Amino acid sequence: MEMNIELGKPCGGSKFVHPDSYGEGDGFAIETVWSGPNQGMHFVGRTWLRMLRESTYNTGFWPDAPQESLLDVSGGTAWNQATQCGPMANWYQFTLCQGDNPALFIAGLKAHEGWGTTHHNGHYSAAWDVVTNPATDPLIFLDEQVGGSKTTFDSFVRDLRGGFIVRAARADSASLDVINGGQIVKGNWSGILWLWSGDHFVQSQHSN
Repeated sequence: MEMNIELGKPCGGSKFVHPDSYGEGDGFAIETVWSGPNQGMHFVGRTWLRMLRESTYNTGFWPDAPQESLLDVSGGTAWNQATQCGPMANWYQFTLCQGDNPALFIAGLKAHEGWGTTHHNGHYSAAWDVVTNPATDPLIFLDEQVGGSKTTFDSFVRDLRGGFIVRAARADSASLDVINGGQIVKGNWSGILWLWSGDHFVQSQHSN
């Protein structure tokens, strides 16, 4: 998804949903054995789990984004970059003018939100690694759950939901940005990033 958000914010993302209980139910259906030696036992008969992540990209970083005036509107005078890059430029043009490579940043940004440069260090891949690990795979967890004949249907559902929420939360935690305490989503790009600050561009050392 693309959005026109402030140039100080390259991207954004929502949490993973597997799915939540408010949209498409729990993502699993419980069945009960009605006859035979296992009569009264409950089990998960069907699942419809998906791993979703929606990321937003700032359209101000694209080559065809609207240009900004490189004049100090408060003082009415040009600053150094205006004389170098012209009176108007968008972020992509300005970054090129400064001798940096905006395409590499955009590639790193998309890797950061997706599978990462190593296929393991992006938001999506970090969560994927958790849910496909046999020790934390929610499908394996659901497949292994069987409620005894003395277990009520409601208590079986409650226990399933509790265990499932723990596993979904692990995927969310694994995909956190480093600034929020994450350890995995990093190393996709590093360098000088020019950001719009009020009425001009400023540079900062940035990594994602």
